[in-house]
Amino acid sequence: MGSHGTLETVASSPPHGRPGVSRWLVPALPPLVALVAFSSALVGGFQQWDDVVLLVDNPGFRGLSWSHLRWMFTADLMGHYMPLSWLSYGLDYVIWGLRPFGYHLTSIGLHVANVALVYLVARRFFHLSREWAAPLASGVSICGVSAAMATAAAIRARPIVPITVSSLVVVFAVVELLLLPAVAATFLHSQPLVAGAWMGLAVKTDGAAVASGAITDALIRARAAAAGITYEEGWILLTATTVKVFIDMFIGIWAFVLALVWAYGVERDPGRRPGAGEVWARFPKFVLGYFLTFLLLLVAIVARPGLLGAAKVATAELNVFRVVFFVMTFFTIGLVSDFRRLGEAGIGRLAAVYVVCLFGFILWIGLGVSWIFFHGILPPRAG
Repeated sequence: MGSHGTLETVASSPPHGRPGVSRWLVPALPPLVALVAFSSALVGGFQQWDDVVLLVDNPGFRGLSWSHLRWMFTADLMGHYMPLSWLSYGLDYVIWGLRPFGYHLTSIGLHVANVALVYLVARRFFHLSREWAAPLASGVSICGVSAAMATAAAIRARPIVPITVSSLVVVFAVVELLLLPAVAATFLHSQPLVAGAWMGLAVKTDGAAVASGAITDALIRARAAAAGITYEEGWILLTATTVKVFIDMFIGIWAFVLALVWAYGVERDPGRRPGAGEVWARFPKFVLGYFLTFLLLLVAIVARPGLLGAAKVATAELNVFRVVFFVMTFFTIGLVSDFRRLGEAGIGRLAAVYVVCLFGFILWIGLGVSWIFFHGILPPRAG
């Protein structure tokens, strides 16, 4: 591969459009768009699962005095030791009192910070161009290959960009698939649905996320069975899959916003106003399939609730094919990947960004969000 494919050449290329606007607008967009996507949570109240015990009826966290801090670092309410969560709740109480809006806002803020952090790390510390930083940020923070492809289409990146980022995502997805289920089964066995949600948030391809959810489901149920607790099969996997589906749907919103920014800001030609047709041409049409599939399934299940049981049976029957095709996918990717060419393109620097961001904060923010929304919720017991 010639020098035109390297990160160094791309990173040193002159910016397009109006750099004064895009310099602050592009990094600011990820948290803004995610806030809009998840804003429906802001109008919700405290949930009846465990919020009443943890927050509504609990005076221990309400403040940041020494007595409150001592309680936070010694309490094991509902059997959980979570001083960092109590610190977050304590700060929420100081600012918001017991208004649920503030607590939901904090949860959403933790989640949506991922993409902006990855983008800023890639740009500031590793000096990647926008063409590389945007797909990498989407791939590592949202939904792996699909997000990287959608982002690359929206900003009209060269083909080498999504190919390289996707290869990197797949390699790390295998690592996550091998490590994270075992970590979840070891440290989150008492919080099965937190473990499932974490697989959906942390593992960055759909197939690997679902496979991780299935492995975690089996490991945690086996550990619970050894302790005399028999959980119904599939609830941990269902949680992982549901979380991943909602993230997939977010890809469409993110791709649309990026198409707007690149058409009207980053790559806008002076003196010419782009039309809606250019935004539509940039928008990756395949993401519409996520919304259409979700809406069709939702309408079908609402119209005929009996289809849900039939869908579960069909899914169980097709599970063997899912496993076979998943294995074949990664096997063929390994056969066709030319890691020498990827190395010439600068994949080492991309990998460094990926490692720093994934293990530095993305996994742990995803775990925190999963804990906030799913801790204390257990699968139903069999029988």
